[in-house]
Amino acid sequence: MDVHLGPGRDGSAAPGGGRRAAVWAGFVPLAFYDCLGWVRITAPQPGARAACLSVTAHIHLMQPRIPLRELDAQTENAIRALEDGADTVTVVDEFHRVDRIGVHAPAGEAES
Repeated sequence: MDVHLGPGRDGSAAPGGGRRAAVWAGFVPLAFYDCLGWVRITAPQPGARAACLSVTAHIHLMQPRIPLRELDAQTENAIRALEDGADTVTVVDEFHRVDRIGVHAPAGEAES
């Protein structure tokens, strides 16, 4: 999980006083359906790997003839891209993707 505090990653005080809000990265697994468009498969996931594996589990549930192990192996490039900061990646095929979102905590509540 990516945590960015204050003006630097160390959470040092912002110029002019207190702390800034923290931002945690979240990842939203999505599937494309012709009649609905992009639909969220699960709740946002805290990690890129969890989100991508949610996509492969969804594909396997919809198409059980495709081995889950084979689908999971195809996600490594997408996981790496998200971990390197990509905003969105295609997972397995063009009908499945994961988007990065930022979840903001109010200033002063970002202490961990």
